[in-house]
Amino acid sequence: MRAINFIQVIEIMSLGKISMRPKVGFFFDYDGTLSPIDVDRSLAYPPKKNLEMLVNLRSRGFITAVISSKDCDFLLSRSLNTDGLACINGVEIRALKHVILDERLFDQERRKLFVRLVEEAENRISKKAYIEKKRVSVGYIVGISIDWRSGGERPNELDEIIDLFKTHSFVVNKPDDMPFVDIFLFDIEKSSAVEILRRLFDLDEVIYFGDSLNDASAFRVANKRVFVRHRYNKNIMLESDYIVGFDELADWVINYSATYS
Repeated sequence: MRAINFIQVIEIMSLGKISMRPKVGFFFDYDGTLSPIDVDRSLAYPPKKNLEMLVNLRSRGFITAVISSKDCDFLLSRSLNTDGLACINGVEIRALKHVILDERLFDQERRKLFVRLVEEAENRISKKAYIEKKRVSVGYIVGISIDWRSGGERPNELDEIIDLFKTHSFVVNKPDDMPFVDIFLFDIEKSSAVEILRRLFDLDEVIYFGDSLNDASAFRVANKRVFVRHRYNKNIMLESDYIVGFDELADWVINYSATYS
């Protein structure tokens, strides 16, 4: 398989793009923004009103997308009615009937080492926390999330596991006060996904909704930034234009989007 970089794909797709498209995009993080963060993974579904909000936006001509550290299989199982998905922070992007993959996925030696460390983490910690494997559509594991929400306590072995991945220069995102840790094959910021989707849909303005430091890069490149507040991020401060409570999100978005009418 020959890797095609993001810019090549965008140029190919732009040749046939439709000239009349909505110019405003509403882009959302998933955990803690669309879906509650204080529940077990099996219960991590967006409330009905949030799903209806996405449908409402699309019906009125807005472009919608979810940009998440979750993989696409997980997000597709959550009944998200959106124009685009950026999965694993943008390692895989699905939009306009195309799939875009980061070419760094094809470093076979790094992938093998990463998988070996994931197996070691599973042997040491799987009884104390859930290890979610993040895969792209071609099957490669490019990240994991170690999640102890179901057990309630942070595993004692977690710091040793984190150090093991760091020793081999893999990327660890350890959000303060959050009940999980994300570890990735390579570094990628959500800002790249925002910019790719902006270009794909030829948007004049992007409004980004997020709840953690993992959203900071997306906030930097968005035109409007909305910080979604919940009990796990009370001590987090991100420069934003608006702050909205998780339970208020759907109503706030509908009211705010009406200003574009």
